[in-house]
Parts: sequence; C-alpha cells; structure tokens
Amino acid sequence: MAILTDGQEWSFYLPGEQGHYDERRVYKLDLLERNVEEVVERLTKYLGYERVCNGEALKAARSDHQDVARGRDIESYLPVAWHSLIDEQDSLLLELLAEKVEDLCGYKPDFDLCSRFLEQRTRQESTSVDHASKKQSQTQAAPRLREKKENSPVEPSDRFSFAANGSQYEARSARDVMIKVFQLLAQQDSEFLEKYSARKHGKKRRYLARNREDLYPGRPDLASSHSTQIVAGWWMGTNYSRRDIQKILDLALEVVQPRLRSTIRVNVV
Repeated sequence: MAILTDGQEWSFYLPGEQGHYDERRVYKLDLLERNVEEVVERLTKYLGYERVCNGEALKAARSDHQDVARGRDIESYLPVAWHSLIDEQDSLLLELLAEKVEDLCGYKPDFDLCSRFLEQRTRQESTSVDHASKKQSQTQAAPRLREKKENSPVEPSDRFSFAANGSQYEARSARDVMIKVFQLLAQQDSEFLEKYSARKHGKKRRYLARNREDLYPGRPDLASSHSTQIVAGWWMGTNYSRRDIQKILDLALEVVQPRLRSTIRVNVV
C-alpha cells in the first residue's frame, strides 16, 4: 500500500491494481473534516502495526478498493440501464407509470398512451443533448424544423387491420388484432397454442396460458380485468402496449408452420 499525505489529507493507494491513478485510490481521509472515531478506525485499519504484519491491512484495503470499483461500475451503468428500460418499454414499467397516474388523478391511462409518452420523452431528451453539444447555425434551421415536427406527439391510430390468406381483416384496436390473429392461427395450426405456450415469454408474465392467473403472477386484479379467453381452455393477457403486442405477434409467427407464416402480414406499431 502507498500513502500520500500533507499532514491533513491522507490518501491510501494500491499501486498494483488496474486503472488510472485516481482509480487506484482506496480512501481519502481528511483529519479536520472527519470525526475522531472515523479517523482512528481508518488509520488503525490500514496502518495498525499488527494488521500490517499479518496482512490484514492489505486485505482490508483490497476489499475496500473492490467496493469502490464496484460502485463506479454501477454508477456508469445506471444511465445505460435506464435508457434500456425506456427503449424496451417493459410492460412492468408501463404498469408502474399507469398506476402512478391513477394514484395522482384517479384515472388510469392505457398502455398505448404511456408508451407514446415515454417515446416522446426519449426524443425530447435526445434533442436536448444535441442542442447542448452543438451550436445551431442558419444552415441547420430547416433540418431542425423538420426534427421538431417529428418530435410532436404521435397520434394513435383508430384503424387497424392485418392480412391473412389473401384477405384483409379489420379490427378495432391493436389488442383486437392480437386476439383475432391468435384465434386464426389456432384454427389453422392445431399445435400453435401449445408451441407458443412452451416458448419464453415476458420477464415476469406469460402472454398465453391455460390458467388465467398465470398471465399476471401475483396480480389477480389484472388477471380478472385484463385477460380474454381466445379459445376454450386458453387465456391471453391484454394489458400491453402496441409495441409489446407487436412482439407477441412476432413470436406467434415464429412458432407457426412456415407455409402459414408466409400468408400473414401484421403490424400494429
């Protein structure tokens, strides 16, 4: 262990560890800012004669250094994890947002509205970063105006349809499309529902199940109000955004027979 001090500030380093010079610092101790108990505890921990002789001081320093390095890693990945949650728009995140809105105003928004809100916020944050890092010039005025227009709220579509077997099917909503597609696939492929059920679904939910309560583990309220029986003995959850519904439909097309898959075209986002 190495120590740098001017009498007041003591910096404890592990020169043999990896990383930049400041990343190899285990602890910085200011004798005037820290209380007496902490000063005594740290100096004894790293410089106690017996602890230095038996190697406990070095072992403690390495352990503390690992904790510091772990904290840096966590801090650096927090924004990455946050943006990943926003981009993926996991149904649990949308549910938390919808429930918080309901707590505040008494009305619960649907997942499509929550999804559009998150997309809008993501675009606004991205635009703000761009504006902060670049100087706007007159030659960029026209592109920026187009960008601003693109960042306006996306209006929900009130017309949905999908193509199957050369025919066009109309639906009232993205959820209605999902239900009709699953019913159609179940009619034309007797093994479709079993194959779909066997595949990996959401992180904590099942998109399709024989038992209604399995759709939303631990949430019987959602199982009761946000599920539908597509055919006898099979239940499907409906509390999903359009992006999630498209993922559910894409998975459905993966498990059906290639011949049947080639006859279906569906996109709800």
